[in-house]
Amino acid sequence: PQSVSSSSVVRDFLDGDDFTRIELSIKCRGLQNRDWTSKSDPFCVLHLQEEDDDHPLDYNNDHDVSPRARLSKLPSKRSKELGRTEVIKDDLNPNFTTTFVTNFIFEERQTLVVR
Repeated sequence: PQSVSSSSVVRDFLDGDDFTRIELSIKCRGLQNRDWTSKSDPFCVLHLQEEDDDHPLDYNNDHDVSPRARLSKLPSKRSKELGRTEVIKDDLNPNFTTTFVTNFIFEERQTLVVR
């Protein structure tokens, strides 16, 4: 899972020239088995998370050395679901075929959350 944060309102970044379209694919390795009678049936949900107005992400923070596109464990209350993968039965190392196409905005931190 990775995070990407947007401006104060989560939006579908379709206007302007300062972005490029990217395609994301997801695979998982070594998932914990959560089923009792067989292996888990995993799927992923992708969220675009906006930064918290009370705690904006600081590009100049020396302790924040992560790239602009980051992973986060939990979506915020103000996140937007971008899509879901298919369910893969009985697999703890799934390679999902569903891909996600979204805009990568240059000079702006975006947070994607994969759950």
